Amino acid sequence: LFKIILILILIIIFFISYLSIYGIKTDKFNELIKSQVNKQDKKLDIDLKDVFIKLNIKERSFSLNSRNVNLFILKEKQEIDNVDIFIDLVSFLKQENEIKKIIINSKENKILDLIKFIRAYKINIPVLYLENSITEGNIIYNIIINFDDKNLNQIEINGKIINAELNIFGKNKFQNINLNFDYKTQKLKFTDLKFNHKGIAFVSQKI
Repeated sequence: LFKIILILILIIIFFISYLSIYGIKTDKFNELIKSQVNKQDKKLDIDLKDVFIKLNIKERSFSLNSRNVNLFILKEKQEIDNVDIFIDLVSFLKQENEIKKIIINSKENKILDLIKFIRAYKINIPVLYLENSITEGNIIYNIIINFDDKNLNQIEINGKIINAELNIFGKNKFQNINLNFDYKTQKLKFTDLKFNHKGIAFVSQKI
């Protein structure tokens, strides 16, 4: 009896570990992911490859995980390294598939490509101004969307800007802009900011 119980415990531990680290490949939820993306805007589309179900004990949920994803708005594209959609554990077992959280980790994209992607979603003056002002630079970003009980989306965005160049009205040029950014609860924080302006190096630890 002791050996049987020990073997069962080891099997359960192995299964939980495998499910947490590697997951199980499935195409059952591809349409769910696409519908959630399309729900945000009908112009949005997603190119999915393999989707894996993983167990996330910390979040008390199952996650639908996919790597090397492409997001599209019309012809504009963003390359995404990793997408995790967390579904409440009880909801998953009941097949209700209630989404708790979405995490999007981008690859390194050109800033101008991201601006064109945003502009394709919604045209606004600040985005048009940035598109005409930024001449170089890349960006990596992480987006976390939390769904609370009141159906209010809480969005957190963080990442970094790499070797950007900003040309304001053709008069003031800011070069080699590097920084980390963090947006949460309507507050935007910059850390490790570095840039050059007219041959002078500027540095700021936190803004």
